Amino acid sequence: MAQLQLQKVDNFSELDIKNPDHFLIVRVLKTWRRAQFNNPSRTYSIEMILLDQEDNRITASCLSRFLGLLQNFFVEQNVLCIQKPILGENTGNWRYIDHPLKVCFNSDSVVSIADNWSGTEHGFSFVDFERIIKHKVSKVESIDIIGEVVWSSAKSHFNTTTNQDSKKITVKLQDLSGMKIFVTLFDQYCDEMCQYITEHVELTHFPVILQFGKFSVYKGRYSVSNAYDGSLLFINTDDVKEIAAFRDSFTAIFEGQTSASFSSISKSMHYSLESDFLTITDFCNTAEVDSVTEPKDLIVMGTIKFIDPKWFYMACNWCMMKVEKSDNGAEVIYSCTSEECIKEKRVIDAFPRFKIMLKVQDQTGTVDLIMFEGGAKQVIKKTAIDILGPPPPAKTADIVEVLPQELQELIDRKFAIKISVKTFNINNRYRTYTVAKITDNPVIMRSLDNKHNSEQVLSLDGSDTTVKDCMAFSENNVTPESVGNALKVIDSEKDSEGVKRNLSDIYDVDDLSITNSAKSRSNSSGKCSTSCSEGEEQLQVKLITPKVEK
Repeated sequence: MAQLQLQKVDNFSELDIKNPDHFLIVRVLKTWRRAQFNNPSRTYSIEMILLDQEDNRITASCLSRFLGLLQNFFVEQNVLCIQKPILGENTGNWRYIDHPLKVCFNSDSVVSIADNWSGTEHGFSFVDFERIIKHKVSKVESIDIIGEVVWSSAKSHFNTTTNQDSKKITVKLQDLSGMKIFVTLFDQYCDEMCQYITEHVELTHFPVILQFGKFSVYKGRYSVSNAYDGSLLFINTDDVKEIAAFRDSFTAIFEGQTSASFSSISKSMHYSLESDFLTITDFCNTAEVDSVTEPKDLIVMGTIKFIDPKWFYMACNWCMMKVEKSDNGAEVIYSCTSEECIKEKRVIDAFPRFKIMLKVQDQTGTVDLIMFEGGAKQVIKKTAIDILGPPPPAKTADIVEVLPQELQELIDRKFAIKISVKTFNINNRYRTYTVAKITDNPVIMRSLDNKHNSEQVLSLDGSDTTVKDCMAFSENNVTPESVGNALKVIDSEKDSEGVKRNLSDIYDVDDLSITNSAKSRSNSSGKCSTSCSEGEEQLQVKLITPKVEK
């Protein structure tokens, strides 16, 4: 009979701190343990997120001294009848639910199982990817997102600011409109994702829901991740009707795409950095890279000898493509070069991203590499925005010609580098290769040194060639074709500002020009010539004579 005297509340907005006699019917969406600050092994409270029958959500907390038998009711998806809760203040700069109050419990509170639930099961409130990309999402409360996992990074380990071991994985989600965002999952959520992919290696893409995720913006860049212990991750399960509906819609819209478009999810999931560099990926000397005839990843090890001063580009905040700028005198306007952004007439923001052209040398020669944001952050531990500031003036992109200290410190340092030889490199004889991963981990470096010592070079075809053999050549037995290959520059973006440095920028040679190895050559001593089309002058190129090791 006492229940009839309580004020029944169907909507959390009706909660009144002045009236302690409330009667609630709720569903428990999420529970997690909060440890004592000075003793992590002991529980300070049980934290919860509750759902009312009108799909409103609120946080709840029960201190350990009031738990008693109540903790048997605080189970996710339980429907509870809560009598006489107390209402606390929902404080903090960031909150799971942006409600001024939270439900609490004391010795007068009564909790029991209820069976008269008329609300939804999960109370999802999904946020569009477009709003995330445009930073039009609340920074003080959690968000729900749903999307198809179409790419995944490898699992990685790191130390937190409190020197605790942690792990993370980043996945790319695609929505039904084709927009994509990156989501980072930490610790137990990382383990959930890795375990699912381990058990479903045949899948190339699958839907997920991250409920109560965290959105933040740092120096102009957005970030989406799980929110501490209070998030929920649903992975490709028919038990959640929203997952099943999204999967069917995604398949219907993108069924024309080949499975190769989504082929990289399980490929790198379980690869530790050590196994990737030492076991899974083939090792190659720099002199052999240009001889590769099929797309593949390779490991090279060498010393960075040169970095081009043009080390960044201005990128679109939507698609990361290079932007063009125009100056009408009053302001500088950026426009994206991608067909999708042009078609959608998107208003974009531009920010700097790494595009570092570098030359790496080992005992057999050199190789030209290009390192973008992901690879650069592995060794610099900063983004281009961190170095330049958010965002740099448009004219800065034209005048910055001096390497920042962070990049200068990389020169003359030795690294193990995973590079990608792509179809474009082979078909277009483009001899600048993308850095996929880079490390100076002492265990990896030492193991590679032991496995591929400096006195023995194992070629890609399996034949043995010593370093002495590699160096035993003279000017007379070097064909101009090898020089032409080394000097030929093809810019995949048709932008002369972004190409690599030529050898003439590095070596002190008075008479050195760019030759095309596809054209005919003479074999006169020390020189080569190219046959020219009508109107062109014939180029005379003086060969660089390598220093012969005595």
